[in-house]
Order: sequence, then structure tokens, then C-alpha cells
Amino acid sequence: DNYPDAEVEKMKNELEKQSEESQEAWKSTIESFKEQAAKMKDMSEEAYELYSKKAMVVFKDFSEQVKVQTEKARKDMSLIAEEVTTEGREYLSSAMENPPEPVKEIVETFTSEGAELKKISEVRDFFLGIPY
Repeated sequence: DNYPDAEVEKMKNELEKQSEESQEAWKSTIESFKEQAAKMKDMSEEAYELYSKKAMVVFKDFSEQVKVQTEKARKDMSLIAEEVTTEGREYLSSAMENPPEPVKEIVETFTSEGAELKKISEVRDFFLGIPY
């Protein structure tokens, strides 16, 4: 043995001390990591809550805009329908007062005094205003 027992004991104590210091450093690192993880979790939860609130505000604003646009479109469609109805009535009134020639022929055929519809085959047929 090159080393006396006292030196071996001294080295052993030193190694144990270093081992304990390493374990303490390791425990300290783990505790620090746990603290940082808890902080990150808290920050993540806060960020999620903030993001959720902002998203809800954005969705609510968007919903309101869609409602306004829908109401405007409904009103526009109502106005268009009224215009089309009015124009259609005017056209029908005009057509009743001054019907096109083929329509006159059809009306005359069915309203003439001598036309009895007992025998439907005797009535002149019309297709697109053309008698055949």
C-alpha cells in the first residue's frame, strides 16, 4: 500500500463531501427547475386566459358585424323584391290593357260567344302563340 490509512480516510471523506455537494447542487437545480416550470405554467395559464378573452372579443365583434351586414342584406333584398313586384304589376297591367297579338288570339278563342268547351277538341290549340 502506497497510501497510509489516514490519507485514504482523508480522500474518502473528501469524496463523500464532494458527493454530498453534488447531490445538494443537483437538488438545488431540480428545485430551481420546478420553480421555473411552475412560473411557466402560471404564465401559460395567464396567457391562455388573456388570449381567450381577446378571442371572445374578436368573435363578438365579428358576430355583431355579421348581424349588421345580414340585416342590411335583408333590407336590400326587401327593397329589390318590392321593386320587382311593382315592376311586375306595372307590366301585367300594361299587358292586360295592350296585350300582345298572340295573347289576344288565345283570349278571344276562349271568350268568344260561340265557343263552348263541351268538345275540347274543337277549340283551336295554341303553342307559344302560334295556332296549329
